[in-house]
Amino acid sequence: MPAAILGLNSEHYFVNKSWKTSSGTVFHFDKNGSGYRRFGKEKTVLIWSLKPEWVEVTTQTRAGGPTSKWYFRFEKNNVG
Repeated sequence: MPAAILGLNSEHYFVNKSWKTSSGTVFHFDKNGSGYRRFGKEKTVLIWSLKPEWVEVTTQTRAGGPTSKWYFRFEKNNVG
């Protein structure tokens, strides 16, 4: 298992924090597998789960819209 997976995917690196993509989408990770995704004025609920090699996120692209899955690997405590 890569070292980044063992340490930096630990919940304390991303829970109760927000991560912003280069396109401006914000993912906020709350405790217990919940959170939100915000892009512009659109904010939707997300559900996350910690997998062996990444964090899997399920969310809607817009309220009432289709769901999508995102996969995060945190390489540093400030870069995902």
